[in-house]
Amino acid sequence: MKISRIISVILLVTCCSLFYVCQQTQIVKLSYKKQEKLRLSRQLLDQNMFLRYNLMSLASSGNLTKHLSTFEANYEIPHFSQIIDLRDANAKRKLELTSLSRQRAQELSVKNRQSIFLSLFSPKSQAQAQTK
Repeated sequence: MKISRIISVILLVTCCSLFYVCQQTQIVKLSYKKQEKLRLSRQLLDQNMFLRYNLMSLASSGNLTKHLSTFEANYEIPHFSQIIDLRDANAKRKLELTSLSRQRAQELSVKNRQSIFLSLFSPKSQAQAQTK
C-alpha cells in the first residue's frame, strides 16, 4: 500500500517538474523571438532614418550622373545651394517635425537604456527597508 502511494507521489512530482521545465523553455524561446523582433525593428528604424536623411539632403543627385551618362551634353550636378525645394511650407514643416520627433524618441530611448544600465550599478539603487 505504501509503495504504490510513494510511486504515485514520485510520478506526480515528475509530471509537475516536466511541466514546469516545458513552460520555462517556452518562456526562453519567446524571449529570444522578442529580442530578434526588437533588433529587426531597430534596424528598420535606423534604415528609415538613413533613407530620410538621404532624401532630405538629396544625396541621390550624385547617382543621377550614372543614369544620365547617355546625354553627354554639358550636364552638371547642381550644388546644394542651387537646389530649389518646390514643396509647400506645410509639407516641409511636417517632414521636419516627423524627423525631429523620431530623433527625440531615439535620444530618449538611448537615455532610458543608459539610465537603466547606470541604475543597476549606482549605490542609490540598493533596496532600503521602509520604517513607519
